[in-house]
Amino acid sequence: MSWLKLNRQKVLVLILLLATFVFIHRFFFLPGDFSTHDGVHFIRLYDLEKVLREGQFPPRWLPNLGKGYGYPFFNFYPPLSYFVGLAFRFLGASFTLANKLSFAMAGLVGGLGMFYFGKLLFGFWGGSVAALFWLFLPYRAVDLYVRGSLAEYWGMNLLPWAFYFAKNLFDHQNLKRFLLFTFSLFLLLVAHNAVSLISSIWLVIFIIFLLAVNHDWSGKNLRQKSLLTISFLLALGLASFFVFPAILEKDFTHIADMTSDYYTYSNHFPSLGQLFISRFWGYGGSNFGLNDGISFQIGHLHWLLALLALVLLIRDFFLNRKVFFGKKSSLLAIFFVISFWGAAFLSHQRSLFIWKLLPFLGFLQFPWRLLIFIGFSASILAGFSISRLAKKNFFIFAALFLVLVGLTFSYFKPEAIADISDDNYLSSPVWEYQQREFLTDYLPAAVKVIPEDYYHPPLVIGGEETEIKLDQAGRVVFLTSAREDKEIVIKRFYFPGWQAKINQKPMEIKSNQNGFIVLPLSEGRSLVEISFEDTLTRKIANWISLLSWGLFLGLILIIVYQQVFIKERYD
Repeated sequence: MSWLKLNRQKVLVLILLLATFVFIHRFFFLPGDFSTHDGVHFIRLYDLEKVLREGQFPPRWLPNLGKGYGYPFFNFYPPLSYFVGLAFRFLGASFTLANKLSFAMAGLVGGLGMFYFGKLLFGFWGGSVAALFWLFLPYRAVDLYVRGSLAEYWGMNLLPWAFYFAKNLFDHQNLKRFLLFTFSLFLLLVAHNAVSLISSIWLVIFIIFLLAVNHDWSGKNLRQKSLLTISFLLALGLASFFVFPAILEKDFTHIADMTSDYYTYSNHFPSLGQLFISRFWGYGGSNFGLNDGISFQIGHLHWLLALLALVLLIRDFFLNRKVFFGKKSSLLAIFFVISFWGAAFLSHQRSLFIWKLLPFLGFLQFPWRLLIFIGFSASILAGFSISRLAKKNFFIFAALFLVLVGLTFSYFKPEAIADISDDNYLSSPVWEYQQREFLTDYLPAAVKVIPEDYYHPPLVIGGEETEIKLDQAGRVVFLTSAREDKEIVIKRFYFPGWQAKINQKPMEIKSNQNGFIVLPLSEGRSLVEISFEDTLTRKIANWISLLSWGLFLGLILIIVYQQVFIKERYD
């Protein structure tokens, strides 16, 4: 009780932060569901559970996507957010509820991460304000209730933890912090492609900045900081089962369609008015020009406090330069001021020349995705500004809470809620919508002409008296016969990794214009087996991951041994 009296204001702040989290995600705890741009989470989670039950690990091929002909979705799309959903499925949740709880879990993880990172930089009050602004970020409402981008939402919410553990490891090099930073990077890599790409680059710049402001260029200290480099490499090793196939096998798909035509980045630069002034809110899409049906606002209070941070830093610099350069909190704030305005510039049309110089930026598809990094920086700067001007003042925090609620109340809600359950998602036409949506994203290159029809039996065309013995996502076995030598068609999209045997003899696979598997069949009765196996690229990637995880778990055992057995010996 005495602790509560001494820390009464801090307890109230934490209660308000919890209330903020619940308020923002409240519709994810209620019955029913709502439509968003990415309304395909049900089928992805449904298929993921199916292929894991069938023994496909790591999961790559999802059978009901691509109009029901299947394609290698998780060979290219990060799986983390859906594995979180599976954890809730294990606890008894429906598919619909499991996906909603995955969204909410991401928000909780992100709020905690920003609180701890802000606290590390600017103390309790700075961390609390940073978390408050991070939770009330308008782009968070876009991801939750307009776009419904589950993977991106996980990516943005893991970002604070990556920065927190990077700073922790930089300040104090030990094995535990090394493993935590490595694991946070691994999670980021398997959360969302675009977010992890930009985040990794940003983290490297952050570490270089830390080295610069700490004057840590001596050989001894650089050797200590090499832990950060090794951490990046080990995280890449842990995630290599996904990262390397996603990069090296992309040319086997129509993935180029994801950065062309509508998805060309130059079509989606927001204006300065949309970023800083407009309070428009809509549930439509991003269009060419300024006729967008979606909001790209930074948030008025967010950018105002980011601007205030810049003013405070300029004031401090001219008042006492010696003190200014001695304050690490101020120097860290400089990094996020540069990040805020730099990311804001990159999201605007005037930065087109930089996008042309750095082609990898095109994989972002939408420059307004940088609102994640703009909002991250703005939240940190809000924590810095308030910690400098109003230390330990609960009433200031409460006032900010009320203002942010007033500014964003109409954003954090779906356009409409419907009484939707798993049964609805499994029935047509909702099921067929999920099967065809984003069809060309990872469509195998073998598909020259997309089939007009959705998959329906028979699975095999051309055989006679066909008897299906096994029909799984990654393996099909059937008996069939032919009166003469001919070709049969199996209605599965071909992608490197499919292998065939006829009467136990390996057989070369061809494909037709629809991308379906085509096999030669000899006269008589035949046992046909096709299975989706790992290519050499995937095998090497899997082995790198396996070895990396062995090393990672071995290092964890060392920590456990040190903390349990050695401690007991000395106790």
